[in-house]
Amino acid sequence: MMYRTQGMMKQSMLITTFVNILNIIGNYCLIFGIGPIPALHVMGAAISSVISRCIGLLILMFVFHKQYKLDIQKEDMKNDWIKQVKLLFSIGLPAAGEGVSYNLSQ
Repeated sequence: MMYRTQGMMKQSMLITTFVNILNIIGNYCLIFGIGPIPALHVMGAAISSVISRCIGLLILMFVFHKQYKLDIQKEDMKNDWIKQVKLLFSIGLPAAGEGVSYNLSQ
């Protein structure tokens, strides 16, 4: 999504297309079983989806790192982590509570 907001649609579309093709190939291999790979049916589809999305995430992280040349240290993540989680919950919990209260009222 960040690539789309930065006007880098080409990278986003190419990676998404690659991940979808990888998922289709993985689905075929893991659902029906090919050669030494046993037929896993629904579980094979889930495994294929997870693996292809993880590969897509790694590719996006690599392209992002190459594009912006950011050097993120572990210390950078530790310092503001608690503050960021509190901010996230201060926004997310009231928003989630609204949907829960509506469903409970129904």
